[in-house]
This record gives sequence, structure tokens and C-alpha cells, in this order.
Amino acid sequence: MTKQTDILVCGHYTKSLFEHSTYTNKEQTARELIEQGQDLLILSEAAFYAVAIEQLQQIKNNLE
Repeated sequence: MTKQTDILVCGHYTKSLFEHSTYTNKEQTARELIEQGQDLLILSEAAFYAVAIEQLQQIKNNLE
């Protein structure tokens, strides 16, 4: 995670018994950056694929 990051795609996360947070380190950092005003979007893996598929369909339709 850097200040240049504008999208974080999060997959399924299983925390260990010893972790206190429900987020990965990257997701926690992303949430902190958002609180500081950074324009950053956190997407689930499924949402990311849905957006990607939609964009590819639009490109395909424009080529036909």
C-alpha cells in the first residue's frame, strides 16, 4: 500500500486465532489512508471481477 494506490482488491481472508483485527494489514492500512482523506476504493474480489467483466463486454460490443 502506497499513497499512489487507488484500488485495493480483497480476497477471502481467514484470520488466525491470535489476531485481533478482522482485516489484513493491507486492508487496515487502506482504511487508515481513507480516513486521512485518500481517494481509495476497497473492492471484494467478486466485485472486481464483475466490474472487469462489464468493462470487457463493453469493449467487445464496441468492436462489433
